[in-house]
Amino acid sequence: MPNKTIVISVVSTKGGVGKTTFVANLSGLLAALKLRVLVVDADPQASMTMYYPLEGEPRATGLADVLYRGGHILAEDVAATSIPGLSILAANLKAPDNKSVPVENWLQTRLDGIFMLKNAMKGAYVQDNFDVVVIDSQGSTGTLTGLAAMAGDFMVASFRPDFLTHTAFYSDLMPLLESLNVLRKQSPELGTGPVRVLLNDVPRTKNARMIAEALRGEFRPHANIHAHPDISVLDTFVPRGAAYAEATTNQCPVHQFDRPSGGKLNSGFEVMHQVVYELMPHLKGVWADGISPQGQATSETQGLGE
Repeated sequence: MPNKTIVISVVSTKGGVGKTTFVANLSGLLAALKLRVLVVDADPQASMTMYYPLEGEPRATGLADVLYRGGHILAEDVAATSIPGLSILAANLKAPDNKSVPVENWLQTRLDGIFMLKNAMKGAYVQDNFDVVVIDSQGSTGTLTGLAAMAGDFMVASFRPDFLTHTAFYSDLMPLLESLNVLRKQSPELGTGPVRVLLNDVPRTKNARMIAEALRGEFRPHANIHAHPDISVLDTFVPRGAAYAEATTNQCPVHQFDRPSGGKLNSGFEVMHQVVYELMPHLKGVWADGISPQGQATSETQGLGE
């Protein structure tokens, strides 16, 4: 495992595309692989903050407090969840009592505002205590989405293959990436990381298949004509299925709820592992609970976070 904490920003400029559900399932699986995981809820709706039960009392502080401090995360800001190895920095994006300006407006007045979460990820508390950070961003355009996009080593763009999501991807997300990367030529540190598009909540329809194939074609290697230098579509996709909604209702990661059995294909367990292997190839072949989909014992997962 690399010494540097890996930061994954999950973005979408449209709500209702399964972004937060994916963040919950991704972070839950990474924790099951014995990684120390921090989820940062940067969405004002705070859905991720409520997704998993907390261990102990909710924290009085959250992301807004961290940002007003200049991007310094303290131990008392972070709460453990019911998922072993998974902690959360809650949204709490309302201005603290001693601040009169909402955090989004305040960030716009700061020259370093767009980099503040990125700097927080480089801080000692995060680097010393976590192997992976997963950021859940706002499902719209705006300062908070840009803040999350800039903070990641790479982004995962949650893309539901339908007309409205396809339109928002090109009319909102692509211009946002272009605007965030105007200074990239001066220094890579002044731009965003690579973008990995995840086809998410994919129905078994001809229309969804056509949109997915078109997207893959536009971003296949050597065919990327768009402004951002590194966009690709993951081979693995997350299918639409009752298991994902039922896992949410039960407040557990889908890999725990939808296990492979009886020759069943595309269980949540298998799909989420394959997504992780594409995003983090050094984990390939390691399975949660030490069990492969074929029921065979695998190498122990202990030590991956070291």
